[in-house]
Amino acid sequence: MGTHTGHLAERGATGQIRITGETRVSRAESPPLREARIAARRATLADLLRLPPLFARAVREDYAFYPASVQAAILRRHALRALLSAWLNVNRLVLVARHRSSVAGVLLGVCTVDGVAAVTWLYVQPEQRGVGIGSLLVRQAEQVFAGRGCHKITVTTESAPAFYQSLGYVQEGLLKRHWWQQDFYVFSKFLR
Repeated sequence: MGTHTGHLAERGATGQIRITGETRVSRAESPPLREARIAARRATLADLLRLPPLFARAVREDYAFYPASVQAAILRRHALRALLSAWLNVNRLVLVARHRSSVAGVLLGVCTVDGVAAVTWLYVQPEQRGVGIGSLLVRQAEQVFAGRGCHKITVTTESAPAFYQSLGYVQEGLLKRHWWQQDFYVFSKFLR
C-alpha cells in the first residue's frame, strides 16, 4: 500500500485556499502564504507516543460540551495502550498527517471481515484546519480500506455532516439522542 503525500493548495484571486491535487499543502498562517509539506501515512510507533496529548486537546476543545465523565471515557478509549492495540491489529487503521515535526491530524478506522470499513475518529489540529488535511486523511483511509477488500466505508458524526458530504458520502440515517444523548449522522460511501 502506497502513501499519499498530499495536495497543493494555493490562494486564488478571491483569497480562498484551493486544493489542486499535487503533493504539497499550502497553509495561510499569515500573509504571505507559506507552503509546507503535509504527508498522510500509517502511524509509526513514534507517532503513537504523540497522539494522547492530541486526543486530550480534541476532547478539551472540541468536546467541551460533554460532561466530564464522558470526556474521561473518550480519553480512556484513546489512551496509549488502546492506540497501541489498534496499531497492532491488522483490521485497524491509525493514520497521521504530519506537518514538519508535529502531528497535524489523525484518523482511526477499522475494516471488518464483512467488507465494511468505518472511520471511528478524525481530528485535525485547529490551527491546521481548512487546508485539506481531513480530506487527505479520509481519502488515504479509503485507499487503504479498498486495498484490504472493503467495498463500503461508514462514518458516524455529530459535528461534520457537510465535510463528509463534500467527500461524496451519503447520509444513511440520523441517530437521535444516541451516544451521550447527542444526535449523530450516519454517512457512507461505496469504495467499489
